[in-house]
Amino acid sequence: VTNAERDGTLDVMLSLPVKRRDYLLARFVNTAWTTLAVLGACFGVLVLATVIWPEFDVNIGKLAQGIFGAFFLIMAVAGPAYMLTVLVPSSKRWAGPVAYLYLVGSYLLFSLSVMIETLEKFKPVFIFNYYSIGPIMRDGADLGDWLVLAAVALAGFGVAWWYFDRKQLGV
Repeated sequence: VTNAERDGTLDVMLSLPVKRRDYLLARFVNTAWTTLAVLGACFGVLVLATVIWPEFDVNIGKLAQGIFGAFFLIMAVAGPAYMLTVLVPSSKRWAGPVAYLYLVGSYLLFSLSVMIETLEKFKPVFIFNYYSIGPIMRDGADLGDWLVLAAVALAGFGVAWWYFDRKQLGV
């Protein structure tokens, strides 16, 4: 949306008989499908690795859970990023960096909370508390963790979807 405002294509988008919310929904679905395609390619390469190298002995089902479980983590970053782009005027320049800061900062602070005992009580705040590929491949997925990540993603997208009709778009 913000890109369309800046590059002048927003007037074309608004002249089409497509609801604004449908446009936002299509963008979010595109993000989800692209993420699944990339994760599917990664999964395919790792399955091929199990065929080529017998030493790479992993349970394919748990490998799939670990790889495709990252979908929820990525969407937990994308949802709030969509929310920022809709809520904050002219946020093109900083919504992306804030999303990256949220992702990388959450990882770094979660890692510190694992090492420093006094920070352990803050672990539930960080999204990486709910996704780690190693334990998933060893023990299987925890559906509760995936639900938390899905809730974060849906909350961010839900706020964006709700507010999008109210946003003043500059053409």
